[in-house]
Amino acid sequence: MKETKYNKSFQTGSLMRAESLQLADLYLALNDWEEVRLRVARENLFQSRTQSASGRIAREVVARLKELNDAELRFLLSSNAADQSYLIWIAICRRYQFIAEFATEVVREKYLSLQPTLSGNDFHAFFGRKCQWHPELEQLSQRTQKNWQQTLFRMLREADLLSPNGSIHPAIFSPQLMQLLARAGGRDIIFFPVFDADVRRIAQ
Repeated sequence: MKETKYNKSFQTGSLMRAESLQLADLYLALNDWEEVRLRVARENLFQSRTQSASGRIAREVVARLKELNDAELRFLLSSNAADQSYLIWIAICRRYQFIAEFATEVVREKYLSLQPTLSGNDFHAFFGRKCQWHPELEQLSQRTQKNWQQTLFRMLREADLLSPNGSIHPAIFSPQLMQLLARAGGRDIIFFPVFDADVRRIAQ
């Protein structure tokens, strides 16, 4: 990946599976992301206490879902909960280079090297390494760094890639999701804790 500045807006919420399904369904009906955002605001679809909170969630979910093509969005709506979570995780990794690199360079590498747990120290070590190439990270406060870690770990837990006690869970894809990944060239498989043989098998 190019050494560009990281998109730093991902601390909003979590995996947000229910909201993602709701907006994916709406988009496939309207075929217009701007209209989707307007519908959320107009009808308060998320039942948020304030319009600003609803708008913030809608912007984040739409930004993620725009990383998926129409076939992937249709699969998102028709698949089981596990595959839905995996596909949303893929969308998040496509959207955020920082998360994609953490998923591949830390979570997957620890899994491959048979280190079964993930800790805050792993995040801080990764963050420190990235500061060498991304000076903008040095401007973040300790509180923001903590928020990033908490949000990222929560996403991993909600995608069932991490247990509450920090154990890394291998991804178990359905045959249908494997076919979908293969049609995209299998490149997104590196965002998951899986062995190289699985990567080659899906990429074939």
